[in-house]
Amino acid sequence: MNPLVDALLAALKLPQSPLGKQTLGGLVESVQLNGQVNYAEGALDDRGFVRIPLVIKTA
Repeated sequence: MNPLVDALLAALKLPQSPLGKQTLGGLVESVQLNGQVNYAEGALDDRGFVRIPLVIKTA
């Protein structure tokens, strides 16, 4: 799952500084990662999930 998370975060191009803003090309006011990315892998199955806490602010 790490490559998928890395690809998503790279595609969003989130700023490293809280002063920078990602606006998704002007569609929203800002997009920010709000917390830690959490992974959970299934112990009895081949499934897992990732929680990516994004805050999307609209005007």
